[in-house]
Amino acid sequence: PNVVSHSFDAAQFAIKKDRCHRSIVLPSPGECTPASFRDHLWLQAVRIFPNGSGFALVHHEFHGEISGNTSLCSTRAKHGFLAVCGQWSMNTAVTRDGGAHWTLHELAVMTPQRRYLKDQPTEGFGAIGSIIFNEHDGFYYGHVGERRGKSKGICTFRSRGPTDRKTFRGWNGTSWSTRWVNPYTEQPLQTESENGGPCDLNSLHDYSHASAKKIVLPSHKGAPTHVLMDWNEGRRYTVALSFPSAEGAAEGARPFTAWTRSQELDLTGWVNPHTLMGYGKLEYPTLIDHDSPFTLAELASQVHRKKAARGAEQQKADALSYMYVGNRSLYLYFQAHRQLIMRLPVAWTHADSQMPAPPYPENLLPPNPRSATTLLVVGAGILEVNGKYLLQGKPRSYNSTSLVYTKDSQHHIVPFGGLPAEAAQSPGQWKGRP
Repeated sequence: PNVVSHSFDAAQFAIKKDRCHRSIVLPSPGECTPASFRDHLWLQAVRIFPNGSGFALVHHEFHGEISGNTSLCSTRAKHGFLAVCGQWSMNTAVTRDGGAHWTLHELAVMTPQRRYLKDQPTEGFGAIGSIIFNEHDGFYYGHVGERRGKSKGICTFRSRGPTDRKTFRGWNGTSWSTRWVNPYTEQPLQTESENGGPCDLNSLHDYSHASAKKIVLPSHKGAPTHVLMDWNEGRRYTVALSFPSAEGAAEGARPFTAWTRSQELDLTGWVNPHTLMGYGKLEYPTLIDHDSPFTLAELASQVHRKKAARGAEQQKADALSYMYVGNRSLYLYFQAHRQLIMRLPVAWTHADSQMPAPPYPENLLPPNPRSATTLLVVGAGILEVNGKYLLQGKPRSYNSTSLVYTKDSQHHIVPFGGLPAEAAQSPGQWKGRP
C-alpha cells in the first residue's frame, strides 16, 4: 500500500491548543457550552463550485467532561469520547475561495430536539457522509450517523439548498418529514406531529461513517451509478460496500434511502501484518479518486451528455468535490490508530471475476516468542544496523512498547509504532532511530 505520514505540528499549523478551540482551515471559536455549537468542529462533507464558492457540513461535538464545568458534567477528563456528557450536532459552513478558508454559516442544522442535560448519555448526529446532488429531482442528499437513546444507525436526509437550514428534511421511513430546530433559540420539536417523526435508522444500522460516491466508467451500461462505503467499528480490518436498490436509485421512489446488503471486505491480507497492520484497527475509510477533477469529469459529461446541458455546473462541482470514482486512480484511504493515513489501490471488476490472492498471507513471519532474549540482525542495507540486540527489561506483553531490544545507544528494535514511554521521559538515552 501507499502510506501518507499524518502528523500535525502545532507550530507549523498555528493550532491554538485549549479545551474548546482547534483551527486549521475552519475556526472553532466559542465557549464550552451546549448552546454555542462552536466548540470541537470537524469539516466533514464539502461541495465546491467552479467559481470558488462552496458549502460544507460540519460535525460538532460538545464534551461536558472536558469543559471543566462540573454543573455540566460530574466527570472531568482531558480527552473526550466518554459515553456520557456529550451532545453531537451538524452545522454548515461556506467558502468563497475554493475551500482555502471556511466560515461557519448556520448552527444546529441537525441536533437532538431537547437541550443538554447534565451527565446525559452521549447522543446526537455525527460521522457525516458525502453530499450527493441528484440531477433527477434537484435535491442534495446525505447520510449521517445518529445516536438516539439505545438506538443508533444512519439517518438519510436531503435539502433543496444546504445553506438554508429550513430546507433540511430527514427520511422517517415513509416520507421526507423529519425536521429540526435549534432548541436554544426556538421551541424544540419533541412530538411526532411537530418534528415529522424521528429519522429512520433501520437501514445500515450496523454501520457508521457512510459516504456515497458516483461511479463513472467508460462502459457504464449495467454498472451501479453510486457506491456507499461504510464501516462496522466493531471489526478491526473490514470495510463494507453497498449499491442502490431499485427504490433507492437516484431516479427511484426514495433516493439513497435503500441499498443492497453491505458486502464486507476484509483487508487483513492486503496490508503487511508485521509493519503497517501493527498500528491497530482501520478507521474512517473513504474512497477517493485523484482523477475526479480531470479525466473522470470529461468522461462523466460524455456518459451523461443529455443531463449535462441542464446540470453542467453541478457536474463540475461533483468533479471538484471528488465525488467521482473510476477505475484508473481510485484508492481506499483510511486511518490507522490516529497516527497514519494509509491508502490501498482499488479496481472495479465484474461480479463473476476471480479475485486475486492477497499479497500478504497470514503469519507471513513467525511471531517473536516472548522468551527470546536476543535478536540477531544480518543483511541490513545499513551495515551499522547488523548485530546482536539484547532484550531490555522484562516485557509486560508481546507487541507492547515495553518490548525493546538494544544493540547500543544508537540502535534499538521496538514494536512498529514508536519507542517506549520512558524514551520520551529520558530522550538522552534514546538517541538512535529504531
